[in-house]
Amino acid sequence: MRQYCGFYPETIIPDSYPHTARPSVLSSPWAALGQLLSCNLPHVYTTCFQVLRDKQVRGMDAVEIVPGDILLVRLGDIVPADIKILGEHAEDEEEAPMQIDQAALTGESLPVKKFSGDTAFSGSTVKQGERHAVVYATGVNTFFGRAAALIGSTNNVANIQKVMSKIGAMCLITIGIWVVIELGVQFGAYGHSCYTGEGRCPTVTNILVIIVGGIPIAMPTVLSVTLALGAYQLAKHGAIVARMSAVEEMAGMDILCSDKTGTLTLNKLSIDLSASFPMGGTDVNTLVKYGALSADVGSEEAIDVVLHNTYPDPDGLWKGYRRLKFIPFNPNDKFTMAVIEDERTGQVFRLMKGAPQVVLKRAYDFAEIHAPVEQKIIEYANRGYRALGFGIASGAGAADAPGTKWEFLGLLPLFDPPRHDTAETIERCLEKGISVKMVTGDQQLIGKETARQLGMGTNIHKIEVLLHAKAGTGLVEGHSNVDELVEGADGFAEVFPEHKFEIVRILQVGAIESSTYCC
Repeated sequence: MRQYCGFYPETIIPDSYPHTARPSVLSSPWAALGQLLSCNLPHVYTTCFQVLRDKQVRGMDAVEIVPGDILLVRLGDIVPADIKILGEHAEDEEEAPMQIDQAALTGESLPVKKFSGDTAFSGSTVKQGERHAVVYATGVNTFFGRAAALIGSTNNVANIQKVMSKIGAMCLITIGIWVVIELGVQFGAYGHSCYTGEGRCPTVTNILVIIVGGIPIAMPTVLSVTLALGAYQLAKHGAIVARMSAVEEMAGMDILCSDKTGTLTLNKLSIDLSASFPMGGTDVNTLVKYGALSADVGSEEAIDVVLHNTYPDPDGLWKGYRRLKFIPFNPNDKFTMAVIEDERTGQVFRLMKGAPQVVLKRAYDFAEIHAPVEQKIIEYANRGYRALGFGIASGAGAADAPGTKWEFLGLLPLFDPPRHDTAETIERCLEKGISVKMVTGDQQLIGKETARQLGMGTNIHKIEVLLHAKAGTGLVEGHSNVDELVEGADGFAEVFPEHKFEIVRILQVGAIESSTYCC
């Protein structure tokens, strides 16, 4: 906790804590804070930031931040507004990027790197780094706020409701025409007259018959029963129908826009062992074992967890081994290192994992092996994989201690695997004439690789292509307008909710579409 900013302790204590450990709201905020910290909570969150305004630095709550403020964001902070990261490194110094988790906006599980001049959006979380940033948008003017406003402003009318309205309008027009004909025939052709009293005005009776006969009274009931039967059939296949009209809309759709993470894929970081690249006589099983030993599961980092769980026997991994020391990842070194003791032989060795180029440069035989390893790294990048490099050295000490001889063990590719039934579902959609488009917040190469694995089209554009086309600054060759560009694409990558809304809006012009996104 950096400073008290006026939050109430009762609002941040989980219900799982025992009643005796829950602090009451005391008259003094400092007393309440002291009692709160005495609970020894593992995480205490605050919305307070150090803000530079009018040449003065002050502690300020997130709701008080306005455009133009310069604030300090660091590990664990939830970005309170749309900000632009300021440059603070020397020109001859390599910049250490921040890691920003944008899962609240894009649904992607892994954080993205942000350098000086890049923007971080409201609602994202700082996973690594500490920088000053200038605020340029707050509230509804933020990227997240505009997306929420767009969703709130939609007034979706079900397609079946439109059809019903057209049918009702046609019935009224038909009734009106026949009423005019009836009046013309009765009073014009036959010269009938109409008087008050029972049975003395047959024309009115005929008009009532036309009105009653022309209104399809049973149609709403028939439609409701039909849709209910459709919902029942879908429920038997595990589908949840939130709106009855969705049954008819799904039956009439011809384009399905789907998110990637958690919808087409498992949203679970995994290792593609079939694409692993062991080196120096190390086999895949040994590489996975060393990877698991190098992981610190207690930190709950996604990469460490997946390395540990990939080992065939994670429960028995540490039988015969003892970790003496662990050096966590930092943006300057770009690696982690674990000092391990083999209790059976007494041998002590160091395991390094991290950015493959960083681990590779420390290898004693770098000159002989760097070409094939760098080629494999490029191959992983082209397939949208994230590569991890591993190295081993005997003895304890620092990574660059004198006499250290690092051996490069190999590479392991990380990816988010598709769901087991996704490829079959997409194939069935294509057989029914439904085009499936991927709209993802992940990188373009990752989207293309996922599409390739699922049998989808790989003509996936970055969202900048659509934005430039809308701004009139350039269209992709072979497309004459924005509508044609969107309809011809197999998907878009690096999108945000606002972009998804726009893509679906363009597709819905003159057609019926359905879209589904993972929150």
